[in-house]
Amino acid sequence: MTATSADGGGAERRVVAVAGLTCCRGGGAEGATEEVEIRYVVHPRRWGQGIGTEIGRQLLAHGFDGLGLHRIDATCDPRNTGSSRVLTKLGMTYEGRLRHTALIRDGWRDSLMFSLLEDEWRSAEQPSNTSVG
Repeated sequence: MTATSADGGGAERRVVAVAGLTCCRGGGAEGATEEVEIRYVVHPRRWGQGIGTEIGRQLLAHGFDGLGLHRIDATCDPRNTGSSRVLTKLGMTYEGRLRHTALIRDGWRDSLMFSLLEDEWRSAEQPSNTSVG
């Protein structure tokens, strides 16, 4: 999935975000396992404009509604507080810190782990039936 925008009102469009679902399926004596992770990258000039949140919602909807998944994970760099806020805003639960999961320009980095279960997604989609009386 890519998100584009026109700069300066011209006809030229530029990519402002790239996103997708990654999947790993396995099986064993007890049954199949499935690990699915949402991933997204938003151009820094577009941070804080709700693009990551909207992309995350679309990916979660596709995973749960379109593919019938049970659980979806996401990770982010602990230094990326904006991405952590996006994942929390999407209703994902913080599960912990994974140590030295990615080797990037400045060395090994940790990852914060988040997840959302299908029943949590379904309950978040429903309007509240709480009445004050």
